[in-house]
Amino acid sequence: MSKFAVILAAAGKSSRFGDPNTKKVFTTIETKPLWLFSAEKFSARDDVGQLLIVISPEDEEDFKQKFGVNAAILGIQTVLGGEERADSVRNALEVVRQDLEFVAIHDAARPCISEADIDAVFAEVRRTGAALLGTRCSATLKRTNQENAVVETVPRDDVWLAQTPQVFNREKLLRAYAASENASRATDEASLMEAQGETVTVVEGSPMNIKVTTQADLKFVQLALRAKSKPKAFPFE
Repeated sequence: MSKFAVILAAAGKSSRFGDPNTKKVFTTIETKPLWLFSAEKFSARDDVGQLLIVISPEDEEDFKQKFGVNAAILGIQTVLGGEERADSVRNALEVVRQDLEFVAIHDAARPCISEADIDAVFAEVRRTGAALLGTRCSATLKRTNQENAVVETVPRDDVWLAQTPQVFNREKLLRAYAASENASRATDEASLMEAQGETVTVVEGSPMNIKVTTQADLKFVQLALRAKSKPKAFPFE
């Protein structure tokens, strides 16, 4: 069975989260930190050979004190991130084991990822070498100018909203980083692969797999996770 390294991206600044005291990935839902929900999903998989979490250098001591035991129990390696997301992922790639064929990058702020979606995108990358989860865009898209006046309605046909995990052949991803002069500006890893002419396929995921960016997102995720944890009722049994 092909083995995967999984990188949990948790080094962001959380500037839009609206909590000056806690970054979004370290906020808790019923005493459980946000990053731990997805970490547990990946650590339980037989096809995951290495699990890393990338955190900001300024969070290192706090992370060790609060979550060091959790990380140790799950066998998670801690990596210090860089200025931008791509810099953080690059730092993690430097310690990914060379015997692992694939690398998955997942936002630590997406706690509602399902096992079925992980299965699907992992299966697709084995077939194609580069894949990501996404959802079809159902909204009408508007492009505006600097004054927020609409200048164009953008066709939504074949438009997808990218999610994570984004999963790649390790050697191909390393080559994409090495070849890109502006890797630090990339907002996701798929764009680096695309820039090198690699085909990236999209696996349709779930709208539930949202990324927590604001307090409103956190409230939605809290409700979603609580709903998933409740036992189903079968009144007619």
